Amino acid sequence: MYSESPSVLGTAMMFKLVYINNTKEFLVMNKQRKMACIILFSLIVSIFSFINVSADVSTLRIGDEIGNVLNTDIKTFINGHRIPSYNINNRSAVLIKDLVNYGFNSVYNDQTRTSSVTFNPSKRVTPLTDFDETTGLVGTVAFRYVYTDIVAFVNGNRVESFNIKGNLAIFFADLRDYGTFSWSESTRESRFTSSKPVTGLTLSRTAVTMRVNDSAVRLTATIAPADATNKSVTWSSSNPNVARVSDGNITAIAPGTAVITATSSNGITATCTVTVNPATVAVTGVTLNRETAALTVGEVFTLTATIAPVDATDKTLTWTSSHPRIASVSDGVVTAIAAGTATITVTSSSRNIVARCTVTVQPAIPDVTNITLDRTTLTIALNGWAQLTPTITPSTAANVALTWTSSNNNVATVQNGYILAVSAGTTTIKVTAPNGRFAECTVTVSAASAITNITLPSTATVGLNQGVELIPTILPATATTNPNLTWTSSNQNIAVVYNGYVVGIALGTATITVEAPNGVKATCTVTVTAASAITSITLDKTTATLEMGQGTQLTPTILPATAATNPNLTWSSSNNSVAIVQNGYVVGLTAGTATITVTAPNGIKATCTVTVTATGTSGVTISPSSSTVTVGGFTILTATVTSTTATTTGLVWSSSNTAIATVSGLDFNNLTGFVQGHTQGTVIITLSTATGVVLATATVTVTP
Repeated sequence: MYSESPSVLGTAMMFKLVYINNTKEFLVMNKQRKMACIILFSLIVSIFSFINVSADVSTLRIGDEIGNVLNTDIKTFINGHRIPSYNINNRSAVLIKDLVNYGFNSVYNDQTRTSSVTFNPSKRVTPLTDFDETTGLVGTVAFRYVYTDIVAFVNGNRVESFNIKGNLAIFFADLRDYGTFSWSESTRESRFTSSKPVTGLTLSRTAVTMRVNDSAVRLTATIAPADATNKSVTWSSSNPNVARVSDGNITAIAPGTAVITATSSNGITATCTVTVNPATVAVTGVTLNRETAALTVGEVFTLTATIAPVDATDKTLTWTSSHPRIASVSDGVVTAIAAGTATITVTSSSRNIVARCTVTVQPAIPDVTNITLDRTTLTIALNGWAQLTPTITPSTAANVALTWTSSNNNVATVQNGYILAVSAGTTTIKVTAPNGRFAECTVTVSAASAITNITLPSTATVGLNQGVELIPTILPATATTNPNLTWTSSNQNIAVVYNGYVVGIALGTATITVEAPNGVKATCTVTVTAASAITSITLDKTTATLEMGQGTQLTPTILPATAATNPNLTWSSSNNSVAIVQNGYVVGLTAGTATITVTAPNGIKATCTVTVTATGTSGVTISPSSSTVTVGGFTILTATVTSTTATTTGLVWSSSNTAIATVSGLDFNNLTGFVQGHTQGTVIITLSTATGVVLATATVTVTP
């Protein structure tokens, strides 16, 4: 039902008539009973007797009178401005030509005989002041309206039209698409107020990136014009499984893309593209590959930061230096500027988790002015080795990185001054400082003397499933240092041998033979005995105190004496962060206490309580920290001094098990260690001071 002025007959009756659905039907809305209904029905019949509309329009001619225009006291208004109106069939009607003065456009098409009315909110209003009104008794006939073939449209919808005094008229209520009606009984006025349509719609954001489980993002819709009548907006999502929207609030559901659309009451739209990424994974930790670093002025090194977990969402890091004039940092690259100490801090942008590295900058090492070698000529036997020792001037430049080269690696190779003879001939060994200063030595490799004699221990005893190494003695001394010796066992069911290492397989006796390439041989009679079960193990120390970085050897005593010579003992530490142990050699790592336990295969144990104090600082590292060599092979370990306060004189290299591998110093300051493998196993190589303080350790594994 829409608002319109009621029938003029409403003032003379005790009941009310309401017009419904733009039809000519009336509903009695009073409390009178049967008599009122009869009166109403009679009245309707009398009204329709005045209407002279032919049922067959085709018989009508333009200008034929077809109905009555009644006198009325009802006044009509459009947006507060009065417009002339007429009563047709108890409904208010207005002329289309008059609507043009009240913000409406009218277009007439003579070919189609149509007149179209639309509302133009921006059109200037010029209300009429000269009214052609009916003045007779309300409800009586004022004049007749005539038939017309012109069809009227309002907002594109066909409506009833009438010819009143030569002008096309429509019902006032047919303007309903453009606004609302109100009726005042007291003033007998019907008012139409036009709606201001929405002409534009914008959103506060056109693109949004969210993560699953993020707080909702609020979109704000702005309507133009600001005084539009209906500012209601409906919201929708193209993919609610990715992002949902309610009253502009976007909720991220799952990874993907969705388009959020806002729609005005008259269908104008605006969109925002929402990209939903997986849920945020928070940073839980940041670590650096170094906690301390020692540099010289001008040196550059890179700190590497590791973020946990690896799938953290925001991996952005910020690098800062506590003293940029000592050490600066950019994206982990640290540059030493001046002598002093600075703390490099890396901070995650997520949750501000930090990690730090203390950088100590030493004055720049003076440049090398001269290099000499302890020998300028050298003769080495084939497969032999020798060491060249450089002297650097000034002595304060002794820790510069020297480069060693051989002019002919097919004759001899060199590493850190250690020369290995490969084949007979001559080569030049050259050592070069970073600034180009160098020294040379001419090396001649002579053919080795033929082996004339090999000796082995005449007898050896080994326990069942145990091993023993046979070391041959080769003469003359000028013979090949590492000849290709062949080892055999007369009975591999009793004992097997590999590169001199004999393992007992079963009880009995076997003859082990070693033979040089030229046929010179030596033999050893090996007896495999049944080892007694271990009944007791004791250690030479039950307690030990070490400084951080210091080491000590624990020696087990096994009873009875007839027990296995080399039982498979297992060594363990109760706290590997405090002290580690390998083959009985213990190294203190951090302050604290750890129990070192040695266990025989049958479960017999012995322990030693090791206390590590926090007083040891070496300033020395060994590279590589772990390496692998084969039996009879070698590797070079290099010690690097990272602190000016570190001990660099009287250094001693040692092995935790010389049967597996031995080590000896090579260069003039003993910072290079030559490790040679003897039997299969693993050892800890230690660099210590003359007083036994461990400066650094490395692990070497000997393989077949």
